[in-house]
Amino acid sequence: MDLDDGGTTRRRTPTAYALVVLAPALAWLALVSWADGGASDQAHVAWFVGVAAACVAAGAVARPHAGHLAGMAAVAVASTMLILLSWWSSQDGSGLFMIGIVMATPCVVLAAPALLLTGRLMTAGRRQSS
Repeated sequence: MDLDDGGTTRRRTPTAYALVVLAPALAWLALVSWADGGASDQAHVAWFVGVAAACVAAGAVARPHAGHLAGMAAVAVASTMLILLSWWSSQDGSGLFMIGIVMATPCVVLAAPALLLTGRLMTAGRRQSS
């Protein structure tokens, strides 16, 4: 099946953007929101893994265009950091969560494009052979 037939091509990039926008919030709802008294370390790790997996999936789904990957990386970073900021600030009234935000930002900024590119490379051979 060729992914570029019909209207599928037009839906691929919006679907990829939806993944990077919604994944942090949906991962928080699924993995963290139910935890009483604050999330455990395992919930934090699971959240980051879920968001990373969504970035890889978005890279695999998106049309192969460098502009799309750059735009999706920017959106992924913004969405991820917004959820982290709202999540951690709701759990800490002292402001110390900002240390975590400062530490997480470079990791997210570096990881988002790498994960999107990984998803793209995972499907590159399949797209060429189709």
